[in-house]
Amino acid sequence: MSSCDKSTKIKFAFLLLTDIHIMGTIKFVFSDIESSYKNSDIYVSDEIIDSKRKIELLSKSNAFCHVYKVKASLITELQNKSMLAFRLNNVCATLNKNSFGKYIEKKNKNTKYNILVITSDTVLNIAFVRYYGHEKLYYLEDGVGSYFGNVRKMTTSHSRDLVLKVLGAKEEPMAMYLNCPDIYTGDLTNIICAIPNEDNKVINDFIDKLYDARSDVNYDPMNVIYLDQPLSIIKNITRGKETEENILSLLYDEFQNDLLIRKHPKTVGNRDHLSKKIQYDNFGGQWETACVRKLHDTNILVGFHSTALISPKLISNKEPYVVFLYKLFGFKGEEKLDTFVCKISNMYKDKKKVFVPETIDELVRVLHVIESRRKVQR
Repeated sequence: MSSCDKSTKIKFAFLLLTDIHIMGTIKFVFSDIESSYKNSDIYVSDEIIDSKRKIELLSKSNAFCHVYKVKASLITELQNKSMLAFRLNNVCATLNKNSFGKYIEKKNKNTKYNILVITSDTVLNIAFVRYYGHEKLYYLEDGVGSYFGNVRKMTTSHSRDLVLKVLGAKEEPMAMYLNCPDIYTGDLTNIICAIPNEDNKVINDFIDKLYDARSDVNYDPMNVIYLDQPLSIIKNITRGKETEENILSLLYDEFQNDLLIRKHPKTVGNRDHLSKKIQYDNFGGQWETACVRKLHDTNILVGFHSTALISPKLISNKEPYVVFLYKLFGFKGEEKLDTFVCKISNMYKDKKKVFVPETIDELVRVLHVIESRRKVQR
């Protein structure tokens, strides 16, 4: 019996919907922030890859009071069957305080918490907050989106926000925990706190147990890694598929066997239409683990603009070359991204390793500059 089983009052409850949330929660709790070690419950989505095994390992760690499975897959199944039913379910989840109960495998409505920890204001996060009695609400890092703008406005619609205000359920967070508070450019400056980001053997060893660092390809120090994002899920771009094909053809012509594409989970198929023999990392291993165990300062990461591009620096203080492509795709609202990238560049010890080309010709020049520098590093 854990020390928590004697009481229905536990200090923390975390909702974990992605692997980023798992890793952030492990660092938070194992570091015993605000006495959270052995004083926290965690709720883990069944849509996380290999969730059953991870839930078992999290339970065996004894760091948490209880580990509950959240059946988030029910929402995805509904969305695949009927968009109308999916939207009605979202309305119900917002209005009905008890809606989160149907997503929990083991009911525990009577448990009271001091602090609930979520990552954004998506429907499931809102339902979680409305379901459990608590005194405070915290936010935990959810990738690059947590660092600029207002993560709350980015993940909830205006109508849902209005409904929550009418219901008296619009709750402000008391703290927001980030790996690198120094690069935060958003609106919640007065509540930003730091997740310990030092090298910690206990945390690293446990993360190694959770995540298989294998890959279906070998990451080489000279790899140029294109971090794929399906263009269909990126809003506010004026140039799409043809631009991406030009970029990939250019990368292949420049680097050939050193080019590696890491596919986004939502990408279907490979870029076979390019008629190039491009390597793919299709294994689906955790990117954060690859950042710690496989990447090098001589790698080149190329991508639109995503958490993955800056994860090596955020997670393990590595400094690969980083090339942001959002200007090439004509992204509207690039000013905010410019400010954020400037923060990233300032965080690098070598500030000349972060690039934001505006044209294909400039991308060519950037790649030549990087390659000339890498020859010296070999």
